[in-house]
Amino acid sequence: APFLCLGDYPQNYLENPAVELIKALPVVYDETRILSGSEIGKCIVVAKRKGKDWFVAAENGASERTLSIRLDFLGSSQGELIGFADVPDRLNGYSVVRRIVKGTDTLDLMLRPCGGYVAWIRVDLSGTNKQEGKGK
Repeated sequence: APFLCLGDYPQNYLENPAVELIKALPVVYDETRILSGSEIGKCIVVAKRKGKDWFVAAENGASERTLSIRLDFLGSSQGELIGFADVPDRLNGYSVVRRIVKGTDTLDLMLRPCGGYVAWIRVDLSGTNKQEGKGK
């Protein structure tokens, strides 16, 4: 949709751990890809690109699901991933993970029923990012 609207008190957004991501969400994207793991009526996994950066989202249906999302859409690039994942024992909670990823990596996700995942991958084509990746 061309109109992104979030309805809440501004202070609630400013104090939210996801404020960085909320501010970065584009209204329009340059490219959209439906990723492996998507199943009509059960789960959707998309990667959307704006400029050099990618936004990945998974929205799950009624059954718990494990996904392994290949990041091959990054090609030979690498970037900092800021991911927001379901917390298994809290319906209203999420965990935040930051790590360096590249196109040969995968995201292994455990989605609870009606849960989801979102990540912002800030691509660093200059090679100046010095952190090490912490996952597959």
